[in-house]
Amino acid sequence: MTDFLANAIIAGAVTVALAWIQSRAASKVAQKVEGVKEDLKAGDAVVAQELVTIRETGEKTHSIVNSERTQMLRFSAILARRVATLSGHADDDTVAKTAEELLRKNLDAQPKAARVSGDVFHGQSNKE
Repeated sequence: MTDFLANAIIAGAVTVALAWIQSRAASKVAQKVEGVKEDLKAGDAVVAQELVTIRETGEKTHSIVNSERTQMLRFSAILARRVATLSGHADDDTVAKTAEELLRKNLDAQPKAARVSGDVFHGQSNKE
């Protein structure tokens, strides 16, 4: 009976010790989980800011590209019209009309950009 009692006491002590160890381990895991949550929140904030920066950079790049395209179309239309005027050839006039139409379409597609930059085509301002 003494062995039985000793084994019961040992088993009880081992059970209490294991429960205490599991409780400490669970506490450490919970702390680590909270740390990971905080890291994820911080990481999400960084990613969100980076996405905003990427979007802003894309918008600025798009504006620059559109502005440069408009300038090149304007340059081409002016040169084509001057060549057509000087040469008097029908083919040159067709090229000039095509260049002018491309410029008009470009300006129509970007009315806000045209107003801001003050685009002028054949002496007509597109500003409102």
